[in-house]
Amino acid sequence: MSSIVAATDASLWITGLMAASGGVASLVSIISLFTTRRELELVKSGIGTEIAAISKRVTAMEEDVRDLKRELPEMERRMQAASETRAVDLHERINQVLAAVSELRGRIHERGNH
Repeated sequence: MSSIVAATDASLWITGLMAASGGVASLVSIISLFTTRRELELVKSGIGTEIAAISKRVTAMEEDVRDLKRELPEMERRMQAASETRAVDLHERINQVLAAVSELRGRIHERGNH
């Protein structure tokens, strides 16, 4: 478990250093000042692995965004159709209430005239 945590911590540090130093080449130059050639090769391979993993995640997110963009027009059409249906139903109910009120008004008017 501790080796997994250490690897995760190391990858976070590498990612942070890469961002702060201005890229892979700068990070490798900085790290080479403090490491042996073997350690430097391990760091380079770790950075390559991290970059590949990040690239895969970015590619997957780009595909998700493309899928959403394709689906948006249909979603919008369905939402507009549902809104139209609700509006028609609401107007229909209002018309029913108005008809009932009109009928009651007519009955009240008839009673008042008799």
